Formats: sequence, structure tokens, C-alpha cells
Amino acid sequence: MINVLRVGVKSIYDRMGFKDELLVEHGVTESNMMQYLGIIEQRTIEILKMYELCETKGSFDALDDIKGIPP
Repeated sequence: MINVLRVGVKSIYDRMGFKDELLVEHGVTESNMMQYLGIIEQRTIEILKMYELCETKGSFDALDDIKGIPP
């Protein structure tokens, strides 16, 4: 079961576009899986904030107004 979780977490991490993070050199392990999930959670929150701002302003031009949140 842990192996299935490791593969799934790594897949989500990769699809979110993370590059050269510190954790990558060791891969997803049972001991660092929570760190990977924390990074994924933080990025998900950032994406949801961008989406909310776009919905509020009615366009994706609102992304120009966001400071400190990478696309």
C-alpha cells in the first residue's frame, strides 16, 4: 500500500511542475511523504487563490495582480 501511495504522491508532485526541490534527490519515501504532501498542499492553496481572484475579477488578466505566487 505504501508503494502505491509513494507512486501517487510523486505523480502529483511531478504534474504540479516542481523542479529541483530538495526532496527530489531521495524520491518519495515513507519518512518524507508528509513533506511532499505539505508542498503539494501549499501549491494547491496558491492555485486556488489565483482561481478565486480570477473568478472575482472575471478574467485571467487578474493573474497580473498577484504578487509572490508563481504561475
